Amino acid sequence: MNEQKKKLSMLCLTGFLLVILSPILFILISTVFEEFLNFTVIVVLLVIVVLMVLAGLVLSIAGLATSRKGNKKGKGFGIAGIILTGVYAVVVLIISLIAALIGSAIFAIFSRHETDKTISTFYTKSDIVAVRYYYYDSDGYRFEELDEDLLDDFIDDLDSMEIEYGGAMDYYWGGKYGIEMELKDGKYLFYDGTNLAYSESGIDDKFPYNDKIKDEFVYVTDCDFWEVMEEYFPSIEENGDNVMAS
Repeated sequence: MNEQKKKLSMLCLTGFLLVILSPILFILISTVFEEFLNFTVIVVLLVIVVLMVLAGLVLSIAGLATSRKGNKKGKGFGIAGIILTGVYAVVVLIISLIAALIGSAIFAIFSRHETDKTISTFYTKSDIVAVRYYYYDSDGYRFEELDEDLLDDFIDDLDSMEIEYGGAMDYYWGGKYGIEMELKDGKYLFYDGTNLAYSESGIDDKFPYNDKIKDEFVYVTDCDFWEVMEEYFPSIEENGDNVMAS
């Protein structure tokens, strides 16, 4: 009889309901009002969910404390509310750790890396035997050959440049202009100031990277690459701005 006369602890019940209903409420609102969702709305909803869970936890703890003193029923609701809050915390922690690991991996992939290699040795140890500047206009590719007497100076300048690789950028001018370097092993390097490609063949009337073996974003960090190239290819100054703007 005494058990039947016990009153239900409304604090325990309310705390439990807040804890269990908060994520359900978030899912329902997100589903029903999906078209209105944006970053701000999602953040506001998450804050509300967190506040509801915390309020449920506080009420569950308070309900347990008062139910013991007042000999009330519903302790199970209070205990369940506390346990569920702990489960949520563990799940959030796991998700946060996974997100941090993924974020670190993405950052590592898209961040720049230092290297001891040079542009000419980035992919191969084969020597450069010929160089030409290329640019694309409405009639196709145009070329300016490097004077053979300047080849050694060109290679020295190229190898003296400090570079980093990796990262990412809005790369919209690929193939429109660059430097083609023929290698002793019959393959080619292409560099346009941002992208370095290693290819099976050179340029004729096709896009230069059709037969590429590898390519990577490579950045010259200690000088302006194209200012150095202008010393070897006068047409860069004449045509460069028009090509880059096209």
